[in-house]
Amino acid sequence: MPHPQQFQRIAERYAEAAELTNPNVPEASAFAGYHAFESTGCAWIRHFSRAVPRSPHRAKINAFVRLAHGYPFGRGAATLAATLNALRNEMLYPVPDNRGGFILPERRMSASNARDLLRRVRGVMQQVQRNL
Repeated sequence: MPHPQQFQRIAERYAEAAELTNPNVPEASAFAGYHAFESTGCAWIRHFSRAVPRSPHRAKINAFVRLAHGYPFGRGAATLAATLNALRNEMLYPVPDNRGGFILPERRMSASNARDLLRRVRGVMQQVQRNL
């Protein structure tokens, strides 16, 4: 299994990608932020010598939140996990608009919201890094 630092490296690169794609493609920025969070969670899972769940994506996030419980970043990770789990597919696929049409990902995320999500993801990333 990969080392926690390898997952942290992936998280860092996706956080950088999130910065680079915002504000031009904020939905891609938000998704890259999501992936940075998920990779940080994988680093934390590996820190405990546990296997990282392969799928579904929610299983990785849930395992991270369970293992983060009781740590200073646990509550922040849980709150952010709920937000990001709800947004993940909206950043990738058209979503029904309840009027017979669909809303494209580019209409679901503003540059300022993507920037705020990344700020929160980076906060959890830094706290996890200090505890690895």
